[in-house]
Amino acid sequence: MYHIFCILHLVFLFSLFAFHRSSIIFGTSFVKNVTISYNLQAASTSQESTMSKKLINSNGLPHIKTYSTTPQILKTKASMKKLIILSIVFFLAIGAYCQTEVKTDKKAAKAQTKEQKKEEKQKKKQLLAEITKQMVESQRFVLEASFLLNRQGKQVSVDSRINFIIIDSTDVTFQFGDGIGGGLNGVGGATFDGKITKYQFNKIEKKKYSIYNISFVIFTTVGVFDVTMAVTDNSRASATIRDSRSGMLKYEGTLYPHEFSRIYKAGNAF
Repeated sequence: MYHIFCILHLVFLFSLFAFHRSSIIFGTSFVKNVTISYNLQAASTSQESTMSKKLINSNGLPHIKTYSTTPQILKTKASMKKLIILSIVFFLAIGAYCQTEVKTDKKAAKAQTKEQKKEEKQKKKQLLAEITKQMVESQRFVLEASFLLNRQGKQVSVDSRINFIIIDSTDVTFQFGDGIGGGLNGVGGATFDGKITKYQFNKIEKKKYSIYNISFVIFTTVGVFDVTMAVTDNSRASATIRDSRSGMLKYEGTLYPHEFSRIYKAGNAF
């Protein structure tokens, strides 16, 4: 619509310009024609005055008939002024409309972009929720921890590549380390392999998200560990591991499918 009105405006201005030119040419030609006619009449009648022709009326008084071009020229100028005023009004109206149209188009485009981003975000959320569901139900995932917490609640930022819990059906490995070196596993911590029993989960629906509560037991060569996990449908997860001697270690991080995991498993596992 914006482009159509701009084109119409240009056509109008061009037509106006052509009309102005023709009006000026017509006015000039009219003056010339009247002047030539007047000169011819003056040459043929030497007794008549230059701009008038004397006649005698019934009362014996002289009557003078004049030939003037002034009214026609004034009419032409008046028409030109009206057209110029109309042109200015038309130009201002079209300019205001075009500006309004541009603002409306920008607003509509912005709203459309916002709606598209919202739809894309919703699709990603749904896809992530489906992936999380499959990982929990299939009992096959990796929790890569960004933080570790001990029994006293002290939180430590850690390398997620060497601090993790990996579950593959009934097989499980959990590992921790500071990354400096040493320890029981060579990365500043310990690594434990075991078997899972009593794997259970339930889903709790919240207003904006869902939570999977998971619990299972790990049997290793050094003891038995109880594990509880909380996983949201955007794959954020936490896991708490407790031993029979009241020891506790908590992992906080993100759940990943095996295929997308970046973990490094150290040697010397128990």
